Amino acid sequence: MPLARARAGEFVRDAVVAARDHDDALIYLRCNGAPLLDGDRITGAVVIAHDVTAETLAAQRAEALRQRLVATINHEFRTPLAALLGHAELIRDHASDLDPELAKWLQAVERSAWKLRDLVLEASELVSCEEGDLPVDRRPRHSA
Repeated sequence: MPLARARAGEFVRDAVVAARDHDDALIYLRCNGAPLLDGDRITGAVVIAHDVTAETLAAQRAEALRQRLVATINHEFRTPLAALLGHAELIRDHASDLDPELAKWLQAVERSAWKLRDLVLEASELVSCEEGDLPVDRRPRHSA
């Protein structure tokens, strides 16, 4: 609790705490506190609280939306992309039987599918970075 920390001599900055209001509804308070001193002796503490319930709930809703988006990207995009790339590879294996114009179209489909796959992976990595889980790319690199 910010008050107890301030009474122990700590300067408290931007501590967000959950509390209940007079109607027993959950609220969030951003608190700043400081000890009250008389010379070297702590005689009390002061805490200023600002209601940040709306901001906190909005952030929680945004996080829930972000998690749903990540789940959608990871499943709803990756699964059809894997099927598309797999079928394109099967067709490519028989490319010698294809009309040259169809082979060119297949190449365009494959290029587009790989670009979309890369975008999906980048979006997933971006979310991981925001969560603090930095992906490590262990593929060998050629230095120029």
